[in-house]
Amino acid sequence: MGPKFVWIAAFGGRIVWISCILVLVVLLSLRHFAEPARRRLTAAFRFRPEACFQRVERFLTALVQGVESTRSDAALLPIFVYSVPEGVLIAACYWCVVQASAGIVSLTFVDVLILMGFVPFRGVVQIPGTGGGRQVAAALELTELFGTRLELATSFAVFFWIITFVAVVPAGLGLAPKTRLDWHSLRQLNREVAK
Repeated sequence: MGPKFVWIAAFGGRIVWISCILVLVVLLSLRHFAEPARRRLTAAFRFRPEACFQRVERFLTALVQGVESTRSDAALLPIFVYSVPEGVLIAACYWCVVQASAGIVSLTFVDVLILMGFVPFRGVVQIPGTGGGRQVAAALELTELFGTRLELATSFAVFFWIITFVAVVPAGLGLAPKTRLDWHSLRQLNREVAK
């Protein structure tokens, strides 16, 4: 890896550790002290204009209500039992796509897990006006971390994005009417959230 990428990876790793610790502290405090935490957080945003404060208050109330499901250890067990196989299936999906692209990239299973670890960062990268941040970040990972040629890394990144993200769109559109989800209800939901 080049020195710039080493610095970015090390700095990003520190941010991930700090973020994980902060999120864990927030979740534990919300689990055990939900209502006092909500009141303190709400009070911290009193300085904001009334409309903004109302949005923050609604968000915090919804967050506390959502986290209340973790107060029961019996409720946490099914979450854990569901999360582990889900992670294994995602890793298996990545591994299968890499194996199907054996002529383009050659990655070990550990390399695939490292590639998976960068997925959340790819969601943050956005290229103004064009999108494509996920593909650019994946190509950068493949070239800098694994020494893949740029054109191969780019084609693999686009292919991987199509397989893992775009392929579910037709199924989602087909299932949307069964869940009574349509553009009108999505717009209405967006208006309610924006209030």
